[in-house]
Amino acid sequence: MSLSVCLAICAKVSYAQTTNAKSDSTLNKRVQSVYVELGGPGILLSINYDGRFGNNRTGFGYRSGLGFIPGSNGQIITIPAQLNYLLGGGGHYLEIGAGATLILINGNGSTDLFSKNSSTALFGTMVFGYRYQPVKGGLTIRAGYTPIFDSDQLYAFFGISVGRTF
Repeated sequence: MSLSVCLAICAKVSYAQTTNAKSDSTLNKRVQSVYVELGGPGILLSINYDGRFGNNRTGFGYRSGLGFIPGSNGQIITIPAQLNYLLGGGGHYLEIGAGATLILINGNGSTDLFSKNSSTALFGTMVFGYRYQPVKGGLTIRAGYTPIFDSDQLYAFFGISVGRTF
């Protein structure tokens, strides 16, 4: 089922890219978004900033954020950062990216995933997802598969985001 959903998203993005390429090409300003994400590279809950490197809606960009995980006897702060690439047009995009999430454990905070005997950890992250980002700005919705990994294991994560593009 997930393969068919991924193929449908890719078909929609490809169609949107060919039919709306002119409206998504060069812009007068850089596209920026702020969103709240459940899951994803921020692990549980994070607030993120995303921007393009150029004055385009597609192509290379970046995201950085700050997340929070309540732990037993403490708290865990996450700092996700990624480079990403958007393909598509007309407000519908395929997002692919990679980066890292820094984990800061305050106090004796621990979860099942982060039960290491360290106050910091660094995990690699990826994203393969869909992004609805209106051409004229406004409500942005993102959803995707966001695997997180370290030298020992790959964790299958998913993320969903809601925010605003300006």
